[in-house]
Amino acid sequence: MIKVNDRFSFERDKYQWLLHESRLGKDREGNDKVHVDTSYHGSLKQVCEQVIDRSQGSDDCGLLDELVIYTEDAINSMMDHAEYILKDTPEGD
Repeated sequence: MIKVNDRFSFERDKYQWLLHESRLGKDREGNDKVHVDTSYHGSLKQVCEQVIDRSQGSDDCGLLDELVIYTEDAINSMMDHAEYILKDTPEGD
């Protein structure tokens, strides 16, 4: 799992990206408890966009905007070189 900050973390399973958003709440007895909401996304870019969207107005927002730009650049670079990368991959892998 990759921790973005105290509020957000994300990970990937076999099928999707999972974004976890932590928030402080109360349990049934009124004690402090950390609640975690999980949302599901098809790409890392969508995860980054959600973090930025949900962080609007926070101090972390500028850094997260940069993360989306870097992610887009990395994806575009991989797509540009996909034919070369796949050419050297043995069949069935």
